[in-house]
Amino acid sequence: YVSLDTAGKVKYHPDSNRVALLRSLVDAGLAGRILLGMDIGRKSDCHIGAGGLGHDWLLKRYIPRLREEGFTEDLINQFLVENPQRWLAF
Repeated sequence: YVSLDTAGKVKYHPDSNRVALLRSLVDAGLAGRILLGMDIGRKSDCHIGAGGLGHDWLLKRYIPRLREEGFTEDLINQFLVENPQRWLAF
């Protein structure tokens, strides 16, 4: 499995790079091994207080971007539901 996290954190990379990497992994036949995450664990990452991205950013901003970029609902369901279920079933 590979976890692609830090979505929305442009200080590391723009999301356009993350989307391109995700597309490359899918095109390589690895969609069944991809997990998505945010890497949010500090108070400064939350909406309340420091004005960070917030815990909902992945679902409210990044997933719609993936849809706009042509990722299907089946792929998105794999990333968010099916792959984590398999990974956590170890």
